[in-house]
Amino acid sequence: FFVRVELGRIVCSSFQHFTTTHNLADTWVIAMTRLQLFLGIFVSLFSCWYAALSADNDPSLMLKYAPIWMILMLGLYALSSITYGVVQCKDFPDAARAIEKQVKEAKAEMARRGVISQN
Repeated sequence: FFVRVELGRIVCSSFQHFTTTHNLADTWVIAMTRLQLFLGIFVSLFSCWYAALSADNDPSLMLKYAPIWMILMLGLYALSSITYGVVQCKDFPDAARAIEKQVKEAKAEMARRGVISQN
């Protein structure tokens, strides 16, 4: 996501090359990296958790350990998405045969040039 302010207008661009323009009277540039985006989200969530924890005199275990639960859920999500990707991965026997053919051709060419010995 990129926000650029130029000569009285704001230009917002996203990764999908969708651009919107808003009028403004300033000229300055804001570029938000993914690190800044994730840090902003993390600080916002941490602030909400800390405020909820501070407001309650006797917080529940779920509220006390919410950050740990979030890390565990993120790990579970990562593990399940990787497992799903591996299970859904298709075999490509035609591509495997093509690569084997290219390897044999490369070995024959290198043997012809004397780079490797033919075994």
